[in-house]
Amino acid sequence: MGLFTPVWKERNLEKALAYVDKCNKQSTLTRIANEAYYSEVCIAAINKLTDQDTLYIIAMNRGITGDAALERLEDPRLLLRLAVESQTAEKGKKALEKISDNECLIQAARTAYVSAVREKAASRLTDPAVLKDIARRDKNADVRKAAVEGLDDEEILKVIAREDSSASVRGAALARIREPEARYAIGRQDENELIRAETCSVLGDQASLKDILLNGKTENARRLAAEHLEDQEALERAARSDTSSEIRRLAREKLKDPQVKAELVFREGSEEERLRAINELPLSDQNIRDIVLKEKSETVAMEAVRRITDHRRLMDIALRSQMDSVISFILDRFSEREDLLVLAGRPAAAEMAIAKMRKLDLLDERERKMPELELQEYFFRKGCQRNGKGFVLDAYNDGNFAALAEEPCEESVMAALLLLRKNPTERDSTYSSFLIPSRTAERAAVLLHSLYNKHPELRTMVRNANKYSVKEHMDRGGISCHDDEGPLIFDFK
Repeated sequence: MGLFTPVWKERNLEKALAYVDKCNKQSTLTRIANEAYYSEVCIAAINKLTDQDTLYIIAMNRGITGDAALERLEDPRLLLRLAVESQTAEKGKKALEKISDNECLIQAARTAYVSAVREKAASRLTDPAVLKDIARRDKNADVRKAAVEGLDDEEILKVIAREDSSASVRGAALARIREPEARYAIGRQDENELIRAETCSVLGDQASLKDILLNGKTENARRLAAEHLEDQEALERAARSDTSSEIRRLAREKLKDPQVKAELVFREGSEEERLRAINELPLSDQNIRDIVLKEKSETVAMEAVRRITDHRRLMDIALRSQMDSVISFILDRFSEREDLLVLAGRPAAAEMAIAKMRKLDLLDERERKMPELELQEYFFRKGCQRNGKGFVLDAYNDGNFAALAEEPCEESVMAALLLLRKNPTERDSTYSSFLIPSRTAERAAVLLHSLYNKHPELRTMVRNANKYSVKEHMDRGGISCHDDEGPLIFDFK
């Protein structure tokens, strides 16, 4: 700093603040407020200024010094001038908050440069004549709307509701019309679909709401119609075909037919909706069985299967489900050898069923003496015979991987796995034979994914899928699925 630099201009904050604290000369304080290096010093000087004109000039500045000066400004004339002339809504509205004089508010509502300031001022007015004038003349729709919201004159409101160029202003005027007939007559003819929907919703015009829901172009209008419509046929149509998922959800929630509602909820409802439907809708055992078998969420499938008590349906699910948790739950409810033998013949349930028979000591003497792999093969053969999968047994007995690949199913994939486990030295030569055609990839992938986690030797057949797109991988002759860590590729090439 120069030899004669004032203390308050130096970059020593403590000294500068001490100087301001002792200074009482208004002209010096004005210089400090405008020129000090530190904003803290500027504000300290502003807080000691008393001249309103000086404070007004500083208040026009942006930033914290301008805000500090505005806090000290009290002159209504200067506050009005600041509100009217300010280039920013924030500064203008802050000045307006300090004005209480009605005439000043009227002038601000009519002449402020920033429309947000005019809007704020109009919202504080009570004079009907002034409000009417602003509502009809201001160029900004938000300002006109603020004025309308203070009007009570029915005739003026009707004119504005019919003639204003802005839908938001017309809607605000319409909402303040107290005569139901007049409100309905004006609102139902409005060019804006949302206004028509709001009018019909309030007055219960079900026919018009139905038309808006099924034929409306505006999502907000259709949503409002769905919220207030009671027509079940129209709601079902919307629940099935509206382009908006939110409107489909709203329509679903209002359906009263439990079967239709269940169908739509389980077709595209959220997991929360599906769980609620299971616990609240009067679903038949057949409905629940279908839900368990089609459901992709383990949480929902488990909630559904817990509601089934019929032994026959539980067995049907255990023989068809691809979820280990569902199969395990059902197995826990079975304790008869006959039931467990049936499940031991299904590849996806075999290990769990055999383990349960061991635990309950239900294996016969011959079965207890068998090595684990031989026991699995034994039940696998029984399952193929019981389920009419003789072709799988033939291919298995011949060690024919190509034949197994012709008709991929749980049994054929299990047969391939058993062959690989029984002949580990032949893996390299047999992999190329067992190709899974892409048309059956989904079926085979489900089982392989389950087996992958149970049999370490399968891990040599797995490659990370991130390097390939699904299509590229299918072209390579493999199949893919996902686990908790991401995509898996089961590649037999």
